[in-house]
Amino acid sequence: MTDFSSIRVIPFYGKSEEWPTWSEKFLAKARRYGFKDVLLGKARIPKTDEDYKMDTEEGKRLMIAADLNELAYTELILSIDDKTSNGKVAFNLVKGCKNKDFVDGNASMAWERLRNKFEPQSAPSLVKMEKQFRQCALKKSQDPDVWITELEDYRMKLDELGSSISDNQFILHILNNITDDYELQLAMMEKRLNDKMNPLTVDEIRDDLNLRFERLNIKSNEDNENGNHQDVAFFGG
Repeated sequence: MTDFSSIRVIPFYGKSEEWPTWSEKFLAKARRYGFKDVLLGKARIPKTDEDYKMDTEEGKRLMIAADLNELAYTELILSIDDKTSNGKVAFNLVKGCKNKDFVDGNASMAWERLRNKFEPQSAPSLVKMEKQFRQCALKKSQDPDVWITELEDYRMKLDELGSSISDNQFILHILNNITDDYELQLAMMEKRLNDKMNPLTVDEIRDDLNLRFERLNIKSNEDNENGNHQDVAFFGG
């Protein structure tokens, strides 16, 4: 049997915005500990009262699958923080995967339920995601690196829903949704949009915007310091 004494959980609080990061980390852990195939339903999990011969290859596979299922389910149920209402919903989704066929829980069923809840594949979800992507614009004083990462997350989710966004469309969205603070950078990047020899890339845009953002922060800090010095001089005079 699997030793559970060294399990270190990756907490999940049942919030939709946490799911992309948490699920990726959990899958990485599942791969590391060997239960990813069981979690994703790629390995058949034997029922609790199922009879199989331990001395056969099939029996050995089922025994290993049962052990890994126990580990996967334990990891899932321990990872979910049920102290909040969102956490309780997620916890109950997993807990509900205990039944007469799988007395100690079915990890594959639990993972599928979580995916259906936090990663829906329906048409309305696609429409909603498309709208969120289109409306996602850089805010004043927002870190462009954080913003572009958010856009990349939307792009990945849309791709999973069957709606891919080309590199050119992605770049155009960035250029059409930055603030006036990046006017000079925008003009320079627009000149390279159709450059076949030296095409504009997302990484270059990210670097240019980040550099400008750092300079804006430095200038803002200097202005604040100068303003404080003037206030001191005024009141001290």
